[in-house]
Amino acid sequence: MLARLREEVGRRQQLLAEAGHASLAEYRAAGHRLPWLVLMVDRWEGYVAAFEGYDYGRLTEALLQLLREGPAVGLRAVVTGDRSALLGQVSTVFDERLILRLADPADYGLAGLPVKDLPAAMPPGRALSTSEHGVVESQIALLDPDPSGPAQVAALQTLARSREPEGEPRCGSTPCRCASRRPRRSSSGPPAKARCGRCSASAATRWLRWAWTCSPTAPARSSRGPHALAVRRRCSPPRAR
Repeated sequence: MLARLREEVGRRQQLLAEAGHASLAEYRAAGHRLPWLVLMVDRWEGYVAAFEGYDYGRLTEALLQLLREGPAVGLRAVVTGDRSALLGQVSTVFDERLILRLADPADYGLAGLPVKDLPAAMPPGRALSTSEHGVVESQIALLDPDPSGPAQVAALQTLARSREPEGEPRCGSTPCRCASRRPRRSSSGPPAKARCGRCSASAATRWLRWAWTCSPTAPARSSRGPHALAVRRRCSPPRAR
């Protein structure tokens, strides 16, 4: 898989160079429909432990190369890991970090979070990040009240099946009173369900993408970087009510 991704990154670099564009965003703005790619890596520490001794660490270096060169050509990465993801070469390739509860409060400093600004309590699923305005708290939601992996996958598949059949207009492409409304946020759970079937999947997707800002006075986030890194002691988000 890494070899195929490296080949695709090289192909895209060649396409952008021939067209005179510096990024995929510019390339797409010019009318080309080259899609974005998303690479997800769960437990960075497990990947390193499994492959750092194989072929002198070639697979680890190959993945790091993808993380460094991929953003310009549309390869976005989401990586989870323990505190080791905040150290070494991998720590330099992420522009955005979501830090879940850590066992040692001193480890928050590795992510640039001042200990004095940390909240007194960190319930499951609570995440911290930094912005120009300071520490921002977010809450990670579940797709289903059952936190187990199979239940979450089943809920995701249900959302995928709820999309309209091929050929019908997508949500937002025609007037819809739900399309222009952001799902409501509250301190008790995720946004209210969308008012029509066309919007149900997209509303849930928007909820997952911008999570939920816990503080009602917290400023809006700045533009997101090419990668996201989630660091946790354990990843056990709370049940969505």
